[in-house]
Amino acid sequence: WKGVFYGTTSTGDDTSCFGCGGGAVFALTPAGTSYNFSVLYRFGGYATDGSSPSAVIADDSGALYGTTSGGGANGFGIVFKLTPTASGYTESVIYNFKGGSDGAVPVAGLIADATGALYGTTQLSGSSGGAGPGTVFKLAPTKTGYDETILYRFDHRGDATNPVASLIEAAPDALYGTASNGGSGFGGVFKLSK
Repeated sequence: WKGVFYGTTSTGDDTSCFGCGGGAVFALTPAGTSYNFSVLYRFGGYATDGSSPSAVIADDSGALYGTTSGGGANGFGIVFKLTPTASGYTESVIYNFKGGSDGAVPVAGLIADATGALYGTTQLSGSSGGAGPGTVFKLAPTKTGYDETILYRFDHRGDATNPVASLIEAAPDALYGTASNGGSGFGGVFKLSK
């Protein structure tokens, strides 16, 4: 966004020990022939704000959106928004995964459409029993927040399972992605058509 690179660390940002902490979102801002590094937000471990963030995307206002694979109100990860303020960024939780049919452990980044809806994957669950092989989800903005819709539940019956990478929208009403397991046993590339 405006020449700035954004990234995440899945752990760290706790000076008391190496590898501790819930991770961070950082920015690399152009400064002549180099870049200045700054931490935009520090996650509090397995607290309600999430832990182990994925890649982030930015909207036209400079707000950042992403997922965490852990933490949140239920411990199964969240979708978050970082809103720029005069003094930095403020985090808000868009969605807390419950670990059942709605999905669990989103380890990949998000994509967005022109309406502001967010699309992503969860590596696990999608089953009411909590042991499912993942989902593809949509979060549509409403006047009071976001509504989650499951676009696809992976099912262990020959399709690829456990998606771990961001989706691509390469054609209208079609989403593409990869999964780390299933298929012939070694994962697969999938297409979801509306």
